[in-house]
Amino acid sequence: CDEFGKCQNVFYENFGNKEIVNDWKLNKGENYNSYIIEGEGLLFENTSEDYIYKKTINIPLNLNKDFSIETTINFKSGNQKNSHGLIWGVKDWDNYYYFFISANGYYRIGGATEGLKLEFTKWKYTSAINQTFNRNNIKILRVKDKLLFAINGTLVHSEDFYAFHGNNIGFATSGKKSVLFENLIVKQDIENNLVADNIPSSVYGDWKGNGTGFFISKDGYLATNYHVVAEATEIEIEFIRNGQKQNYKAKV
Repeated sequence: CDEFGKCQNVFYENFGNKEIVNDWKLNKGENYNSYIIEGEGLLFENTSEDYIYKKTINIPLNLNKDFSIETTINFKSGNQKNSHGLIWGVKDWDNYYYFFISANGYYRIGGATEGLKLEFTKWKYTSAINQTFNRNNIKILRVKDKLLFAINGTLVHSEDFYAFHGNNIGFATSGKKSVLFENLIVKQDIENNLVADNIPSSVYGDWKGNGTGFFISKDGYLATNYHVVAEATEIEIEFIRNGQKQNYKAKV
């Protein structure tokens, strides 16, 4: 949560330790290879010019809330004209969206829904891309009814938000080349459920003090400043659930 009370769920995969990594089901095939380079990232190696390789994991998103998806990509070798980047909303090859770049300075955005191909923007050149063997950050940001697409902090495209059919998010590459995905960061806005603050003492009766806290888990844990509960012998929390005020006893 930030200082203004806006809270987010954050999924952060940095591939820092190959023993502590989500289930990417990495493997080697006739036309591809994928593996973790510890401390660097997830490497995709395409060995066929005609092959498209993808890997995703399941990260459910609430489509009623804003979210963002981003990764930092390091092009290593191969055909600089071929695409690589993010895929999201993936159910199958009939239902997905993509945001691709190429190492020679182009980007492309599109997808498919129920098998109908969508092309939001064809290959388009931008100076925002660091070309050849350089790192690039690409980011998708959903803000209300819009999707914003950024490369290295520069907005390159906006599009109406369309709901999707799957909860899989990940990476894809095409053509013969090697690409390193350094991380995957997914953020989803959530309700804060702040405990009431600065309420007159008359409301609390004999309570000696009050303060603000916020939920950090679904099974009842909250976080607050130490001084709020320091030396307290009895603690009660109050918040609004489904429009109704709720009160519960709590303990440190």
